[in-house]
Amino acid sequence: RADRTERLIEMFKRFEKSASRREGALSTTLYSLAAIGDDRAIDFIAQVARSSKNQPLRSDAIYYLGNIGTDRARQVLFKIVRGE
Repeated sequence: RADRTERLIEMFKRFEKSASRREGALSTTLYSLAAIGDDRAIDFIAQVARSSKNQPLRSDAIYYLGNIGTDRARQVLFKIVRGE
């Protein structure tokens, strides 16, 4: 599971380099990370939600955090919403 998370994060970073042509792939990668839902995936999705220059991608990250359903994901989401 952790190995899949790391592979998806690496894939996201590669897609991000050509973001204008890969927005769908970036969102799909976030979806896949959310499906795994481990702590590393939550941290990475939260990082995207906080710092991506792409507003639709930030919105997707926030949406996926809300759908993970764990207490940790909710806590991270609340911190983002409060601007922490």
